[in-house]
Amino acid sequence: MISLKLDAILDYLSQKGIEAQLQAETDQIVILIKIGDREFPLFIRIFEGGDLLQMIVFIPCNIKSSAFGETGRLLHLLNKELDIPGFGLDEDTSVVFYRCMVPILHQQIDESLFDAYLNS
Repeated sequence: MISLKLDAILDYLSQKGIEAQLQAETDQIVILIKIGDREFPLFIRIFEGGDLLQMIVFIPCNIKSSAFGETGRLLHLLNKELDIPGFGLDEDTSVVFYRCMVPILHQQIDESLFDAYLNS
C-alpha cells in the first residue's frame, strides 16, 4: 500500500524508475511522459480531505474554436469505448486532457490499483 502523501507517491514512482518531480507551488507531482517527439505532462494531486487522488494529463495540441464541436464528439466516442473514460476539452484554454479521479480509502492506495490508473 502507498500512503496518501505526495512524498510517499514520489518514492513509489522512483522505485518504479519513473522520473517525477514535486511542483511545490501547486502541491502536485509532475511527470513528463514522452511519446515520439512529444511530451505529455501528467499531474498527480491529492484533493482536500484525502479521499480523492487526481491524475490528469494534458494532450500537447491546441484545438481551434471552430473544431470544438467535432473534437467534443470524438472525445465522447472515445469515452464511450474506454474502460476508464476521462477525456475532456477545456474550451477556455483550447486544451484536451485525460483525467482520472481515484477514490481513496483509509489514506492509502493499493500499488496495483495505482499502477492501473497510472497506465491508463
